[in-house]
Amino acid sequence: MRISKNYLALNQLDSWLEMDTVMGRMGGKVLLTFNLSFCNFIFARLLENKTALEVTKHLYDIKNTLHETDKDFCQLFPVILTDNGGEFARVNDIEMDIRGEIKTLLFVTLIALTRKGELRKKSHADSRHST
Repeated sequence: MRISKNYLALNQLDSWLEMDTVMGRMGGKVLLTFNLSFCNFIFARLLENKTALEVTKHLYDIKNTLHETDKDFCQLFPVILTDNGGEFARVNDIEMDIRGEIKTLLFVTLIALTRKGELRKKSHADSRHST
């Protein structure tokens, strides 16, 4: 797993994908949020629970859906930033494309932790406006 000191390498990139989770009630469903840095667009997937298996299941679904339209998730998002939550523990599954080849780099960063409140506020505001 890449550690936060490698975040400096991101300064050379134009964009990356930030992933985080937003919990509702304890033990309830969870939003897996995706923030596209190049346009500050956030979308989310509803998870049944906050586990690494559930996150990778939804990521595989997104990767597969893109693949069916001749798009490659790993080319679109070569770098992913997350915090160090247990829901992102299946690093190899996150970094792999649908053929099982590691193509995306996952960075666990403290910078993601400092922006967590900001992203949560934006996610909550956006989800209220989308209903």
